[in-house]
Amino acid sequence: MRKAPTQAMTVFGCFAKLCVVKCLLRLTSFRTTLRYCQGPTGSVVSEQWQANQEMVGDIVKNVTIAGTVFPGRARCLEQSLTLLACLRRRGVLAELRLGVRPYRFRAHAWVELDGVVLNDDPQQLAGMAVLPPVTV
Repeated sequence: MRKAPTQAMTVFGCFAKLCVVKCLLRLTSFRTTLRYCQGPTGSVVSEQWQANQEMVGDIVKNVTIAGTVFPGRARCLEQSLTLLACLRRRGVLAELRLGVRPYRFRAHAWVELDGVVLNDDPQQLAGMAVLPPVTV
């Protein structure tokens, strides 16, 4: 297994990754994009994320900033897939989560790590039916 980088990605790096994710979603399938974001099987280094809380927080912040300045619109799915890709390449075993609310239909995507929501307010997710973790 390879050694995971210990530094957070810069805002520019997150912006570039967001561009790649948005293009993949537009030009290929969700499955292909998710495969890219999850990284090659077996190459992700499992580490205790508590030891890397600062790095994880920096990546979450940088992806949020990149999504804010992204031309057009970077929706929750694009930002969550970008965050997943950035974390997985840093050895953090995060999961993409999807949820729906049937009445006044709303679908939403976010990233969790050990059951902790990283890129959203947990109260915003109240009333959503959470789907099982998505894997490919």
